[in-house]
Formats: sequence, C-alpha cells, structure tokens
Amino acid sequence: MSDLFEFAAETPVEHAQKCPWRILVVDDDSHVIATTRLALTSFEFEGRDVELVCASSASEALRLLATDSDFAVVLLDVVMETEDAGLQLVSQIRDELQLSSLRIILRTGQPGSAPVQKVLHQYEINDYYHKTELSMPRLQTAVLSALRSYRDLVQIERSRQGMAHIVMASRNLLSNDGIQELIGGALTQLGSLFNFERAIIVVNEPEKPGSKPEVICGYGEFAEWEGSLVNLAMLPQPLQEKVKHGKDCLSETEYVACINGKRWQCWMYFEHKLPAMYADRQMVRLFAENVASALDTVRHNAMINEGQREIILRLSELIEWRSGETGSHVKRVSACAAHLGTLIGLDDLECDTLKLASPLHDLGKLGIPDSVLHKPDRLDREEWALMQGHSEMGYQMLAGTGLPLLDAGAEVAYTHHERWDGKGYPRGLVGEEIPLFGRITAIVDVFDALASERAYKPAWPTAKIVALLKAERGRHFDPNLVDLMLEHLDEFLAIRSEFPD
Repeated sequence: MSDLFEFAAETPVEHAQKCPWRILVVDDDSHVIATTRLALTSFEFEGRDVELVCASSASEALRLLATDSDFAVVLLDVVMETEDAGLQLVSQIRDELQLSSLRIILRTGQPGSAPVQKVLHQYEINDYYHKTELSMPRLQTAVLSALRSYRDLVQIERSRQGMAHIVMASRNLLSNDGIQELIGGALTQLGSLFNFERAIIVVNEPEKPGSKPEVICGYGEFAEWEGSLVNLAMLPQPLQEKVKHGKDCLSETEYVACINGKRWQCWMYFEHKLPAMYADRQMVRLFAENVASALDTVRHNAMINEGQREIILRLSELIEWRSGETGSHVKRVSACAAHLGTLIGLDDLECDTLKLASPLHDLGKLGIPDSVLHKPDRLDREEWALMQGHSEMGYQMLAGTGLPLLDAGAEVAYTHHERWDGKGYPRGLVGEEIPLFGRITAIVDVFDALASERAYKPAWPTAKIVALLKAERGRHFDPNLVDLMLEHLDEFLAIRSEFPD
C-alpha cells in the first residue's frame, strides 16, 4: 500500500498569497495610529505580513468585533471616550464576546489612570505599556510575542477540536459517520501539529454506476466540502495529475496519496504552510495508510451490518406469515417504536437499532402450535401458558449471537410482555428493570393492535385507545412513554396512515 503514496521535493509549485495576521488598533490619537502603521509596515511573522484595522473609540471597536472577530491582536488605548473605555472593552471582549484567544496589548499615555498592578490583576490582558516606552523595535517585539501566543492558542484549540471529534467518533466507530468523525478528528490534530494550510480526503467508487467522488474530510478551505460530491476538476491540480496520469507534481510542502481498494479508491492531498521535516512526512504517510485500513474495516463492517438487516427482514416476513398478522403491522410497530425512541431522547444509532429490532418481538410465535396460535376461541389455562412461552422462545432463538441488532431483537422478544407494575411475564420485572427497548415495543405493539381490525375484533376508535392508555399508565406501561405518545398522538396516527393494511 505504501508504494502508492508518492512524495517529491524538487518541483516547486505556486502558492496562493497567505492571509495576513489581522491586528486591531484602537486609539483616539491619529498620530499614534499613524506611528503604529509605520512601525508595522514591513513586519512579517511566519511568512505572513500584518493587516491593520483601526478604530478611534472603544464603542466603535466593540461594534467591529461583534461582527468580525477574526483578529489575532488588539493594540488598545485606555483613555478614549471615557477614562476607562479601554478597560471596559477588555471586559466586553472576554466576557461578552468570549474571544479568549485574542491577544490584548494595553497602551496608555496616562498610566496614573490605570495603575499597572491593578490592571494586571483585574483585567485579562496580555501585555501593558506606556506609549513612550514603545519604540519601533519594542512595538515589533511585543506584536511578535503576541502573534506567537495567538498562533499557539489556535493550534491548541484545533487539537482540542480534533480530540473532541475522535472522542465522539469512538462511540460510533463502526458506522460511516463514526469513521468520518474519527478521520476528521485525526486530520484536525495533524493540521494543528504540522501547520497544514489545507487538506482533503476523497473516496471514489468507480465501479458503482453513477457514483461521484465524495469528500469525507477536509481541512482549511476544504472543511466546507465535507460530505459533498465533487468532480475531479474541482480538486487541487497536483491531485488531479496523480489521479489522471500518475504524475508527480509536488513540492516539499505538498503530499499526495492515491490508494486503491477492492471496490473503491481513496485520494488524499495535504499542503503544509512550511516545508516539512522527514518525521512529519512519515507521520502523514502513516495517517494515509491507516485511513485506507479504516475504510476497509468500515466497509467490511457495513457488509456484516447489511447481513444482519437482511436476516431481520426475512425473519419479520416469516413472523407475519406464521402469525397471520399483516406486514403493515410490523412496519407500523417498527416506525412507531423508532419515533417514540426519538421523542424520549435516544440517539440516531439507538433509534435505528430499535427500528430494526422491534419487529422481532413475536419471533417466538414460530414455535407455538397452530392449534393454539390460530385458535378463534379463548385459550384455556394450559394453552395460555404455552402462548406466554413465546417470549422466552424468541429470546432463545436470537440470544448469544454477539451481533448488535440480533441481540437487541432478543431483548425486545424477551421483555415486550413485561408490565410496569411487575405483573407481566416471563420474569415479572418492575418499572425500569424492564429494558427501554422492551417498554417502547410493548406500548407501540398494543397501540397498533388495538387500532387495527382483526378477525376476532373490530378496530378500536382513537378515543377508546386513549382511554386505555391513560388507564394503564403506571400499570401496564411506562408512564413517561404514555405521556409522550398522547402528547404526540397525531404523529403516531400519521405513521399508521402511512402503512395501511
């Protein structure tokens, strides 16, 4: 795989002009502003010059920062429209605007109005000078120090965001969303460590009819492209050359990777702000190879997951055929269970699992004799005991596979006839001892069964169903679930109408 990862260090390419460091100068003395502009005219840091934006009052600066906070440093006077206007602006920058990375250098021509020790202790500033102290070299040194601090804080924040992505992704690692979060988090970490200017990772499935390359992660200007479908012509020129012709067109600040899987291709492009060291190149190489490995893994797991879904679909059809209930009942139970799960606060993965697992609640009925399962009359005691056994039989059919969807189906089959008051079966669980998936399936199964016409009964009117749910609140059903269902009754009735018998 690594032989597909290409580097070159001799062919230079043109780079776009790097964005300048933006500095806000807040001072009501036009002479001070002019002197500051002169002192920083040819100033550069890390190959980027500075752009000065000026405001003549604290109120003007506040309005500007409220709409445009993309500044690295503020050179701030203390005494302007009021004696403490600059100090009040410091508090507003930190407390109201929450600009913690912005470096604030306080400058005053009247040090008596803002004593150094008091200001340093009471206000979150980063430097403090008397204007007469700031010769051109000292001003440049102060700005240089502030820019270094700002750069480091930005990199730390990017690393924090990258780590947050990784932590969130670890909850859902085997899904497409999870792997995208993980790769995106790692890319953000690399970007902050190695000063990426921009980076993009694209997946292409050439054998899939009508498919287009998809951006799974982006950094810098490409961050907004995540999840978008793109044409090859939209990608950076060096990557286009590599994809089309296998031609290297790279400098020491650019890397490209084209990795071919069994049914897909992974294209990657990285651009550094500064020439990278050999160790950095090796880290990016390792990252690219691990991305390819992770994509292989997630596609393999997707195939396993699709296999589970297909098994559940076939089992659901078998249950419908065996029990004599309509396929629409199973679909309505599935959709209503997922919707109730959403209302109670389950995440997308949990709701998807519940949607697939809930149709398996009556799987155990496959083991019930026809004479009992389809008996038109009331069941006697022995027959009822046999019928109740379908919960445990369903559990035994599904349990122990180690597959998440089938394990969830086993839980639903085992617990959907438990009651909140402990009078259910097969184990007599009470309240929250009953797993949530079982509690949800119990109420939506009864709701749909009552609202549906059967050979042995007509469909109940909505008012009668509502009366029963209220009567069984805290007895048969979880009271919170009853409240949610009644509060959103129109939504559940709409789901029923989507899947008529």
